Amino acid sequence: MVRVYGFPVVEDSAGNRAAFSKSRSLEVLAWLGMNIDRPRKSAVRTAIWDIEISDSTFSTILSDIRRGLNRLETPSVGSQWIPPTFNDYINIGNRLTTDFDLLSVAFDAFQEDDRNVSALVTELSRIRDAPFAGTDYEWADLDGTTTRMIVIAVESALSLARWAHAHGNTQACLVAVKAGLRVFPGCDELLGIQKSFLSSRLLSR
Repeated sequence: MVRVYGFPVVEDSAGNRAAFSKSRSLEVLAWLGMNIDRPRKSAVRTAIWDIEISDSTFSTILSDIRRGLNRLETPSVGSQWIPPTFNDYINIGNRLTTDFDLLSVAFDAFQEDDRNVSALVTELSRIRDAPFAGTDYEWADLDGTTTRMIVIAVESALSLARWAHAHGNTQACLVAVKAGLRVFPGCDELLGIQKSFLSSRLLSR
């Protein structure tokens, strides 16, 4: 999983983190994670680099990504992470995801049936900071990626906070408010829900 809420990191299911030797490798992987529907070499090169880079330079970065992912998790026999291709396509496969994707799925499920609340609580609790915090990924602002991530996180947080307020669930309310404010500090509605909820809890004691 590429965690993009906060400084980007790549983790396996046990929380072990991948390491890369090239400075651009993590950024390329973050871009691929957020653009899984168009994994094209030309697209990622245009998005990330201000100048034209050579094919060999880009291939070196993809090789570094492959090595980093292989050290984290060895693919099954007959497969490999991002295998080399001789066209514009980057073969990511279906084993790579992002915390944004998981949050989106959990939010959709919650909207369909609020009994799916536990998954939304889990995904919101994973939000560490604003999208790509501590980086200077210009493409994320230019193509609307940052805005899209903030909107999903805040809408998810507000939905959970409203549900938690209605059901008297203190823990879920705190998770929602913390996650939303990490992404969008000063959100008046979240602060209002937090204040109202905590006041009602104090009065009930």
